[in-house]
Amino acid sequence: MEMLDEPLAKSLPETRRVRRYPSGMRHELAKLAMIESNESILSVAHDRDLVLHLISSHHGWARPLPPIIEDRDPQTLSFSLDGRRMTAESNLVTSSLAVDVADRF
Repeated sequence: MEMLDEPLAKSLPETRRVRRYPSGMRHELAKLAMIESNESILSVAHDRDLVLHLISSHHGWARPLPPIIEDRDPQTLSFSLDGRRMTAESNLVTSSLAVDVADRF
């Protein structure tokens, strides 16, 4: 097996600037909000809470109360998976996301 010079799972250096995430925002939380926006994606999970916990903690820096950073220039984040669209607002301060993460933790 040949090794690549660059890891495949890392974001490109310009990702934060292009996506305009606010400084300090954890992308794991944005992904979590997007996945929760489309129940059909989670409907096939054997253990929904475990899947959501693994998404929010996949870098190993999980905390019972994750930092939710105010986005003063909010945008709609979106992603499609197998034709299923997921969306979330980048400003998550008014969401119950931090409480939900703490409950699953």
